[in-house]
Amino acid sequence: MTRSLQPLTSKSLNDANMVEVESLYKKSSINLFLVGGLFFLLVNCGVHELFKLMPEKGYAGGELVVLMISLAKLYTMFLGNNGAIITNSKFYRITLPIGVGSAIAVYFLNRLFYYELEMGTNGLALATLIIILIFNSVKLYFVKSKFSMSPFTDKSWKLFFIILILMVSFYFWNFSIPAVEVFDRDISPILNIIFKSLLIIICYLFLIFKLSISEQINTLLRKYIKL
Repeated sequence: MTRSLQPLTSKSLNDANMVEVESLYKKSSINLFLVGGLFFLLVNCGVHELFKLMPEKGYAGGELVVLMISLAKLYTMFLGNNGAIITNSKFYRITLPIGVGSAIAVYFLNRLFYYELEMGTNGLALATLIIILIFNSVKLYFVKSKFSMSPFTDKSWKLFFIILILMVSFYFWNFSIPAVEVFDRDISPILNIIFKSLLIIICYLFLIFKLSISEQINTLLRKYIKL
């Protein structure tokens, strides 16, 4: 979707069709946020069980790292074609100071959290989350101030609460599946991930469809599923 948005955004900007640019901005935001939200839920609600499959690797306790990195990625997806709007406009030069500032901030925050505060991988993940939140917010503000448009709609808030409610509902809950051994290995975490993921997908798609979050996704669902 990101690759296809690049030429579409460029063409709309070259034609000075700001109505189309704003339409692409909002559509790309809600659809990427929707897809990213589903993967965010599946990853974070299943990561604890996943780490149980690799106890010898020492991944236990890494759920917080996964949560912070996935939050950073979700926020990036929420901004839709924000980057394409900037790079294809006359303000493209702003990407250089943003990129340089981001690189410098990454270096100093990683040094602070990892070495000085000794937060380990949690510190590295926190540094990444902070940098992405700050610099993506800068780009969000820049597009708002220069083009008078933002990706926010009423549907954005609806989708945010859908993700939040399902996250709270499924993050701390798992199926009570007894140990099932195959080749001397307990596969109950795999079964838990499968059943839990299916339930999340069903609930998520049902709410997305009923609340008409995305016209494109609703059209696709109507084509293959009767809801």
